[in-house]
Amino acid sequence: MDDKTRHTEVSVARSVAVEPQLDHLRHFMHQLNPLDLLSSYGHSEHFNGSRSEYIHARVRVLALVFAFLTPLWIPIDYIIVESAAFQPLAILRIVTAILLLMLGLQKQGSPSLLWSYGQLAAMMAVLSGFFIASHIILGGNIPGGPLIGYTFLPFLMISLLGIFPLTLLEGALVSAMVASAYMGAQIYFGNLLSASALGDLWLISLLVVVALWAEISQLHVLLTLYRQATHDSLTGLFNRHALMRRVQKEADRVQRNQGIYSILLFDLDRFKRINDRYGHLTGDAVLRVFSEILIGESRHKDLIGRYGGEEFVALLPDTTEKGANEIAERIRQKCAKSTACGPQNCIVDFTTSIGVAEARPQESISNLLQRVDIALYKAKDRGRNRVVAAD
Repeated sequence: MDDKTRHTEVSVARSVAVEPQLDHLRHFMHQLNPLDLLSSYGHSEHFNGSRSEYIHARVRVLALVFAFLTPLWIPIDYIIVESAAFQPLAILRIVTAILLLMLGLQKQGSPSLLWSYGQLAAMMAVLSGFFIASHIILGGNIPGGPLIGYTFLPFLMISLLGIFPLTLLEGALVSAMVASAYMGAQIYFGNLLSASALGDLWLISLLVVVALWAEISQLHVLLTLYRQATHDSLTGLFNRHALMRRVQKEADRVQRNQGIYSILLFDLDRFKRINDRYGHLTGDAVLRVFSEILIGESRHKDLIGRYGGEEFVALLPDTTEKGANEIAERIRQKCAKSTACGPQNCIVDFTTSIGVAEARPQESISNLLQRVDIALYKAKDRGRNRVVAAD
């Protein structure tokens, strides 16, 4: 067996091995994993950041609306409730309004998902507390007529959950919290097995199902739009616009915490020659294989994106220039050993040149990118297929 035949067989084996991984990237923009709607375990850190902003904003709006409307009912209570219950109810409404106002005025520039969960849980806890306390003040057996509004709050809370993009597990957990508040109040007054309470629980269960459907539908739409708007359809990586926005946000976060981060800038060597000689479909295959290598060699917290054409960028939080050089060298070696399979089993080798730069204190992203671009140019000028650090 000559060297050429052996090289071809090895190349085909490598290409076949990477094909299952490429299938994920090919269908990335068109298929969602059903597990993504069940829990947030498989969501990227960056999508969770976007979703937390949605939840945070909507909690604030709802909290402020409830804070405004809750005390407006006090004059009506003065007319319809007994004098002994009016003052405790008025105090309860004022305290509830203050707590909701504090919650609505809390603002985070880039809230974490855990923070947003806490805000949503806090709002539901305040409203549940109001429901239980008002029933205790009114003696539990609330007649029809004007006072019947005090029994509607759990149904309203469940319905409002439909405006949040929650996973199935998250929505079920919050719904269970609200239902538990209702059941706790009924158990306290010994009414849980009454026909009225059982009818209310049936209605709450129905509303929970509807709310869960609305929540995961919103999440599905949000996931789809997020991926279409922020990811490159060919490689599945961040597109340039989304990448630079995330890079700026991550750089600001690291600098606030006086941390460090580094940037890698990649350029596929002689990529135009690959396109001209083998065709653009083969060039696309090279881009996909290279993207899969970047994904496989990156950490969960790293930001990777297609900067343009055959150029790619990776932001590495909490990474010094030495650590970034090691990662870059590992990627360079992996590329040198890999091949891409184009149409008619066309096997293509490829290499990459990489510029590396560690951010200086308070350095702007534009200046950092300029330095790493110069480093990449030096790598290309020195013969390609190499890693060069800035400065």
